[in-house]
Amino acid sequence: MKKRKGEKSVKKAKFAMAFHCYQPVFNFDHEIERAYENAYSPLLKALEGFPGIKASFHFSGNMLEWLERRHPEYIERIRELVRLRRVELISGGYSEPVMVLIPERDREEQLKMNEEIITRIFGVRPRGAWIAERVWEPALAHTLASAGLKYTIVDDYHILRAGVKKENLFKPCLTRGGSGSITLFPSLTDLRYSMPFRPPEATLDYIKNVTEKAPGDTTCFFFADDGEKFGLWPHTYRLVYEKGWLRDFLLLLEENSGWLQTATYSEVMDEVPPEEVDEVPESSYAEMMKWSGGNFKNFLKKYPEADRMHKRMISVSEMIERREAENDGFASGARLREAKKELFKAQSSCAYWHGTFGGLYLPHLRSGVYRHLIQAQNMIDAARKDSGWRVSAMERDLGGSRSETVIAGRLIEVFVKSFGGGGVSELDYKPMNVNLVNTMSRVREDYHDKLKWTYGARIKKARKALAQGHFADVHDALGVGERGLRRILAYDDYQRLSFLTQIFKDRRPWKQLWRARASHDSFLKGAYASDTRSESGSITHTLSRRDSLRAGGGKVFDLEVIKKITVGSGPDVKFAHRILKHSGGPLSLRYAVEFNFLVWDGAVRARPKLTRTDRFSLKDMYSGIGLDFYLDRKFTVFMYPVYTVNETEAGLKKTFQGVSVLIGDEFAPGDDSAAGEMEVTVAISGGSSERLNCM
Repeated sequence: MKKRKGEKSVKKAKFAMAFHCYQPVFNFDHEIERAYENAYSPLLKALEGFPGIKASFHFSGNMLEWLERRHPEYIERIRELVRLRRVELISGGYSEPVMVLIPERDREEQLKMNEEIITRIFGVRPRGAWIAERVWEPALAHTLASAGLKYTIVDDYHILRAGVKKENLFKPCLTRGGSGSITLFPSLTDLRYSMPFRPPEATLDYIKNVTEKAPGDTTCFFFADDGEKFGLWPHTYRLVYEKGWLRDFLLLLEENSGWLQTATYSEVMDEVPPEEVDEVPESSYAEMMKWSGGNFKNFLKKYPEADRMHKRMISVSEMIERREAENDGFASGARLREAKKELFKAQSSCAYWHGTFGGLYLPHLRSGVYRHLIQAQNMIDAARKDSGWRVSAMERDLGGSRSETVIAGRLIEVFVKSFGGGGVSELDYKPMNVNLVNTMSRVREDYHDKLKWTYGARIKKARKALAQGHFADVHDALGVGERGLRRILAYDDYQRLSFLTQIFKDRRPWKQLWRARASHDSFLKGAYASDTRSESGSITHTLSRRDSLRAGGGKVFDLEVIKKITVGSGPDVKFAHRILKHSGGPLSLRYAVEFNFLVWDGAVRARPKLTRTDRFSLKDMYSGIGLDFYLDRKFTVFMYPVYTVNETEAGLKKTFQGVSVLIGDEFAPGDDSAAGEMEVTVAISGGSSERLNCM
């Protein structure tokens, strides 16, 4: 059709949408089901109603396996849209790992595993890969290209950091790495913030205005974000489906299809020449860069618990690599593949970081990481040629001239570090694949400002805007979801390990110690000398530290703390603690040994407990695991729940992180050098793996 004289030509544009649908492999089944019912299923149903609209979807491999088991009808619906070329499937790592955190060999095999799942189910080979949290480093270009992948989606922030001007963000880019190249699509921040929080017309107006001003014949717009944003995020189900935002938006796309063509990412790649860019530096989306302080790996510095899981994961990966190199029946058989899959599950991204919601702070995510790591290691250990059992000890390098001692018994494995207070950083109960010292320290987060009285007006303003259909920060609108949080908000300045030494500066009531410690830094946070000795059927690891301590009145004492950890064949650990006074005269002070366990004990969670006893127990209400404490005499025992205050989809709420146990006594005036002696045996019993999965 010829253009009439004086009629302005309409410039063409392409619009590619990608929906990222992922749930961690160890999330609660009912939470995955909720994501399916509120977001994944209605989102697909809406698209099915508009035959002229195309989109791309990313499902992690573990998510596709879940859908096969629980909703095969959903798989059939996707398969039909793929057949009609209305939907493109994007691949990625099997369990949605942050690629920069895992070894190259695991990156390659995760990509391969996910591709095989997509090919098996849908009969197509994916051309693109989703990278978790869009955490990019230049080496990924080589990783993806070597896997036969052609493109990935990053944020416009990445491309801007590579030196590309803002007006040139509306086309694919090409970057090179190693021996290959990869196409990068810049997902537009403006679209992420607009969809679905602004009226559909506002999003279309943005696309139209940019198109009219852009040079060239075809302008491309790239949207890529969480599928959960369309129904699962707070307030979005009502907005997207009940109020019809998605229906209206898709209708607008259909009505404007004469100039705005929806396309899959592969179609854009095939039809629009890319602009080659220089090396794209390490980056993620702007919000992640803020949360992480500019580099995703900073989460490992901010949260020692994340760093510990990461180093443990790398250790298991190296075990598998060494085992595979032995080239025997196990190395080439199904058991090795099963062990690798357990490792890959433990590499799921969400447990290693925290931005606003959940992540590292959710105990069941951390427990899931350890469960799969311990299971992978158990598989390797069970297949050793010298399978005869014996208690053993080894040093494990943690980098930075630091190491920890691993004492492996038949039923338990104890990880002891000599720095940072000389404590137990991990206690694995092998029959249940559980780390009992999987606790979390209380640190300050920016969203704690919501507890300030002055924040209330901001919360009300955001809620009012959303109710009226206007844009507002969803996080502000969430507000505070639970009463009494100011009373429990407290911070730790040390990592909550087990078998720590607290030598107190005063005699404040025991019941006040949950809020803030009142102990000397040296023996709680300092480095200890260490030594390991084998005895008949057991191994004892000794930690010792000697230092000066200034007590009340300014008097200085020369103290030494000696701690011993003994592991044998049974499901118990023996802890011996002693404080020696080498000089300084009579000493009067209070001390305690601190244990921290992720045990969901109903009684302690409900109320702290103070008693004087030589025997007590903790019982996990979900797994059934019991911890029985046997003391060599009566001590003061104070047990209290450790809660962090965290952002949730229902506003700020408290999150249970474990039980802290203080076992202590007094130095009486006149005591000589032998004091602070204590022996504690912790016996582990019971447990059900089925119930454990409910944690």
